[in-house]
This record gives sequence, structure tokens and C-alpha cells, in this order.
Amino acid sequence: MRLWEFDRLGGIASEQFDVNEDGLQFVSAMLGFLWMNEEQLGFDPTIITVGDKRYVEIERDNGKERLVIDRVIKRVPCVTGRATTCWKVHQEENPSTPLVVKDSWQYPEREEEGELLRAATEKGMMNVARYFHHETVIVGSRDDDIRANVQ
Repeated sequence: MRLWEFDRLGGIASEQFDVNEDGLQFVSAMLGFLWMNEEQLGFDPTIITVGDKRYVEIERDNGKERLVIDRVIKRVPCVTGRATTCWKVHQEENPSTPLVVKDSWQYPEREEEGELLRAATEKGMMNVARYFHHETVIVGSRDDDIRANVQ
């Protein structure tokens, strides 16, 4: 058996071991996974599930807003890269106006896409999505990046 951990940079493997000869290591590995919460397993803690409803909370205009997730528009299947996922959402208090959430890893050496989109919206650029909000995901009181929070 070999355990693998994947993040946006790729995968890293444990040393291989024989489960028949080292049962204790096998049981320890399985218990380790069973005792992990969803955040430790790499699930996005910003997506909140209540019953059959999923949403994200954002801080906007000095208050919290809920964006209810309607469906996935596009998910890029990849192991390495930015792992972009686009969601169709709506504000909880305004279900008739659809919004799009683009969730992706940000390269630290590049400008934030949210700031670029905000500037384009402020300048009235044509044929560009209108800016609504952007933020960096925080997990465990740290920016969710590959340097501080490998999942």
C-alpha cells in the first residue's frame, strides 16, 4: 500500500508498505482518514451544506450575504493547475438575479483577477462580466494557498 496526497502542484507518495506484514500501519492510516473532518480531507469549508441547500457566505458592504449554489457551470478536471470551477448562484434575498462564482487557485506572482475585473467594470468595458465581489478563501485562519495550506 502507498498513500498519496495531491494538491495544486501535483502528488506526493508515502513509502510503500505491505499491509499483510504491517497491519498496524494499515490500521493507523485508515483510522487517520476516518478521524479527519471534511476540512482536513481537503473539502472546501466555505461551501456550507444545510439539508439539500448549499451556499457560500461573503462579506460585502459591511455585512454578510449568502450566495445559494444552484449548479456547477464548468469544472476543469485536473490534478495540477488552477482547478477552476464556475458555479451558477443567486443571492438568498434575490433569487431572480443569477450570478456566477469563479473559484480557482491564484498564482501569487500574478495580479488578482478580482481586482482586474473591478477595474474593467469601473471603466465600463464592453463584453466583460460585471464585477460583484471577490475574496481570498481563508481556511483555519490562513489564506488557502499551496504554501500554508496544502490539502
